[in-house]
Amino acid sequence: MSGIFPIVQPEAAAEPRRLPLCKEAAWDFEKGTPVFSGGKPLVVSGAEAVKVWIWKTLMTARFHFSVYSWDYGSEVESLRNYSGVSDFTNSAADGGADPETDGALLGRYLERMRKPATSGNPWHYQRWAKEVEGIGAARIVSKWNGPGTVKVIVADQDLQPATAAAVSACAAHIEEERPIGPSVTVEAAKTLEVTVEASVTLESGAGASTVRAALEEAVTEYLRATAASAFGGSVDLQFEAMDAGAYSLLFNRVAFLLLSIPGVVDYTALALNGGTENLTIPADTLPVLKEVRVV
Repeated sequence: MSGIFPIVQPEAAAEPRRLPLCKEAAWDFEKGTPVFSGGKPLVVSGAEAVKVWIWKTLMTARFHFSVYSWDYGSEVESLRNYSGVSDFTNSAADGGADPETDGALLGRYLERMRKPATSGNPWHYQRWAKEVEGIGAARIVSKWNGPGTVKVIVADQDLQPATAAAVSACAAHIEEERPIGPSVTVEAAKTLEVTVEASVTLESGAGASTVRAALEEAVTEYLRATAASAFGGSVDLQFEAMDAGAYSLLFNRVAFLLLSIPGVVDYTALALNGGTENLTIPADTLPVLKEVRVV
């Protein structure tokens, strides 16, 4: 089936987990008291324990406890503590898998169709890199240090530099998959901090702090989208020199984002890392927002 349908949307996988066995103090239903033996209550489990819970539920007087109370009735009647029971623990469930969204499935399908990975081409290296847990994006420099060399620059799913462990795992996986010949270098992406400063004219009632928060959110998304385009598969993926893979953050785009914020009439000054020009981002670097100042 995988040969006929190479892209199949996986179903969500539930992780089965057995719940702890029900346990409760044995109960004398006639007397309405626990059953003791040797000064300690007897303990029953399974269905017998559930019977005790049901009996106690049926025998609890209606309207005796306060409704919508976080104290669960303890403000009216003290909770009973059976001897021999001091604490309990219940381990958290783990494992399983979230269902894949339709959008994510479409993205995987389009990536496979638009990026034919074969014979160790750049798309192949990108696919091998993204098969490793902890790697969400990769740029490939096919001849970064001359013929026969390949550099793989990796980031995580949040477009932050990949961890050292993920880089090592990625390098090992590519070594297993790559064709004979190329010398492959795998590195985590570097970061370039970005600072935005703006002096603005605001409408009556608008606050600089609100504008700053909105601009920070908008610029953060812009940086992420720009990095995703560069790392995710624009046509420059097959560049052969590091300088050829540089990309830009547009000053005018940041200005547009600022003027699009409700309450902003105009700006009298705007700086991107202290200047008014586009920022050039090296091929192996991710832009990271450091600070936004609005006055």
